[in-house]
Amino acid sequence: MDVLSLEVPLGPILGEGTSGTVQPLAQDTFGRFVVKRIKKSEDKQVVTEEVRLLKLASAECPYVLRFAFAFETPTELLVITEACDLPLWDALVHAKEWQDQSLASTGLIERRCWSAGLCSAVCHCHSLRILHRDINPWNVLLVKESGIWSPRLGDFGLAVELQGEELQGTEATSDGVAALDDSAVGSLYSAPELGKRYGFPADVFSLGMTLVALWASASMDEGKPAVPVCLFHIDMSSRFGLRSILSRRTL
Repeated sequence: MDVLSLEVPLGPILGEGTSGTVQPLAQDTFGRFVVKRIKKSEDKQVVTEEVRLLKLASAECPYVLRFAFAFETPTELLVITEACDLPLWDALVHAKEWQDQSLASTGLIERRCWSAGLCSAVCHCHSLRILHRDINPWNVLLVKESGIWSPRLGDFGLAVELQGEELQGTEATSDGVAALDDSAVGSLYSAPELGKRYGFPADVFSLGMTLVALWASASMDEGKPAVPVCLFHIDMSSRFGLRSILSRRTL
């Protein structure tokens, strides 16, 4: 078992990407937390900006992933945040398989609360002039608190503090703005203008598409047709997950 310099034991690896790993803190006296361990070989300025914006956004909004603290070792940057239970995407697609039946039986009231929470999170970020640029069902996390499921907007790896009204292009800049990769620009959940000239409305589009996925799934769970806008976007792209949600029922 790995031990941080704070002598806090870590649990098994929960996730692993090109930049590092995520592990839970085995000590839960003060709540559930995870550690994102980022290799020093990554662009330090971009990583530092991600941490700064997450810290700023989570300070006064309960629907943004809660930042605890961060520190460095000789080889890694360690970022400690609250622990969440699963991505929204897994709740939409695999809820019936989830061991917690309260998630499998999620109804319209809960989905309304999730929708309102996500709208609040995006509005809060924009009030701080933070443009997320990567809102989708994989970057919305769910956490269970006192028996109630609540959403968190997470993964600020592509977020940027917007100085003017717009950004342009996909390249990284000298002030810590991460480059937009093909998966971000080409996603069904991304605004058509992302990577060209874009601003806060790009996040609103992505939020809307995420809510479409949430409510399309709710409609199918009740045996009702999905909303017409879902069909429009199904015709636009079959590469991403919205099609797999809608195809579970005959429309």
